[in-house]
Amino acid sequence: MVGLVYNPAEPQSVLALEVIRKACAEQGLSLEVTPVSSSTDAVMAAQVLVSKGVQAFFAMPDNTVFASFEALKKVCDQARLPVFTSESGLVARGALAAYGADFHAWGRQVGAQAARILEKGDSSGTQLEEVAIRKRVFNPKSAALLGIRMPAGFEPVSAP
Repeated sequence: MVGLVYNPAEPQSVLALEVIRKACAEQGLSLEVTPVSSSTDAVMAAQVLVSKGVQAFFAMPDNTVFASFEALKKVCDQARLPVFTSESGLVARGALAAYGADFHAWGRQVGAQAARILEKGDSSGTQLEEVAIRKRVFNPKSAALLGIRMPAGFEPVSAP
């Protein structure tokens, strides 16, 4: 069972939750979700999720989760739960692993799109683009703490 807290007032969180629900269903994983509205709520919700027996925690791309991440991580560390995410920045802050946007490549992608708009002189016909390049990263310190050996294909990320 995967535990997750999110702030339903954040549109990106609601969208991400839909994607995560679908991915969990496809993989046969149960998902325990708790909505929160503040950092304090997030920590208490994580403690409740741990008491319900979640086996892993997913840190959403959510401002409430970002603001409370170290406290959420502490709850997960005490329960020896791995924290997964889609944000490499949270891996640098202690999450075990992420599969998400390569921010440097994404910046180049957005720059190319901006150049096309500037060249054309207007933005009409411009379509939203999904991130084209994603990568897998992990935190070696968190992996060691949990006794997890990461498979090939994951790049180590160190704390900033």
